Amino acid sequence: RLSDNLRFRAGASYQNYRRDRYDNQTRGLPDANGDIEIRARHRINRYEYTTLYADLIADFETGFLEHQLLIGADYVIVGIDNNETAANFDFVTNLFDPVVIPDPQIVTRPDKNLGSEDRIGITAHDVISIGEQWRVLVGLRYDDFKSTFGPEGAVVTTSETNNVTPRLGLVFLPNPNLSLYASYSQSFEPNSPVGSGFDNAGEQLDPTLGEQYEVGVKWEALDGKLLASGALFTTDRKDAPFTDIVTNTVVQRGLQTHRGAEVSIVGLLNDNITLSGSATYLDAEFKESDDPAILGNTPAGVPDIALSLTGEYEFIDGPLNGLALQAGIFYESDRFVDDANTYRLDSYARADIGIKYKHDRPGDKADFVYRLTAQNLTDTKYFKGRSPLAVNPERPLEIRGSIEVLF
Repeated sequence: RLSDNLRFRAGASYQNYRRDRYDNQTRGLPDANGDIEIRARHRINRYEYTTLYADLIADFETGFLEHQLLIGADYVIVGIDNNETAANFDFVTNLFDPVVIPDPQIVTRPDKNLGSEDRIGITAHDVISIGEQWRVLVGLRYDDFKSTFGPEGAVVTTSETNNVTPRLGLVFLPNPNLSLYASYSQSFEPNSPVGSGFDNAGEQLDPTLGEQYEVGVKWEALDGKLLASGALFTTDRKDAPFTDIVTNTVVQRGLQTHRGAEVSIVGLLNDNITLSGSATYLDAEFKESDDPAILGNTPAGVPDIALSLTGEYEFIDGPLNGLALQAGIFYESDRFVDDANTYRLDSYARADIGIKYKHDRPGDKADFVYRLTAQNLTDTKYFKGRSPLAVNPERPLEIRGSIEVLF
């Protein structure tokens, strides 16, 4: 806090990430008997993420208007250092009678694919208070994105793009616990060049641009301990990338429109029970496309309905003080896995349970939090994916334990 009306905040983060994995890709469509060609690959991916940000926040007045102005900047750089498969391992299996093969012991090439992604963002927005009941938000964000990628010792592919996106909002507060709002915003998602393994590898994709309109309500209950909200929204996404399995290319197809509604609740029902839940309905379709066959279709990977409900009961008195019981259920309806709407992934419901114990130690001693969680309690088999080339089985029943130390 620099003064009563001026604040400054900043932060930095560094992460070093390594992944060594096999994956399978289908090569085209199955024949009438269900036979399909599979390509197994071995990839070692190394990423370094460095993130910096700084914000300056000023409170001031102009006449009868009160302002809260934020000017901020953020910088993200991602270092990429990958080894890819030295030679592809192809085999044929059958969808209805799959072949089990031993580990092919695929080796990676000694030479690497190197690259980086740099993103600089500058934000300015002003929350203007008009009396006790009205708030107006006006904001702009500038993004500059640059990526480089290529094999070690070879010509590096470089791409750069930038964009300015606005944000507008209006809030009406009939009383301090209830707010009605409307907002408009745009989004900017830069896309890196197409990766290896595709027939258009190295091609630079256009940014994916978005536009959203939303109206909603937020309500605080139980003296602010419980927050409920509801919203209606329309989101347009233009030039989203997608894998075309017929041509083995990454393409960008027209305009997707997502219309939907969402309700959520989070907070304390009483001193013991914490609840969090949401329900979302989506109606998504292609409005524009260079492929007339998919006009009116549902974009890949979008479920009509998604539900979640989690809760925690904490003992706050007696011999069980510090113990908490947790449970959650999650549901997604079936969804297409390709833009042609040929293949569907089944709906699924998953349940988790857990137990947590916080050991508060007296004085300045560190506190301990012990957790034991069973995820996917019923061992439900389900899949996720946004492309027929990348349909992945999700995790089976999994028991996790952890110890957290609070200083």
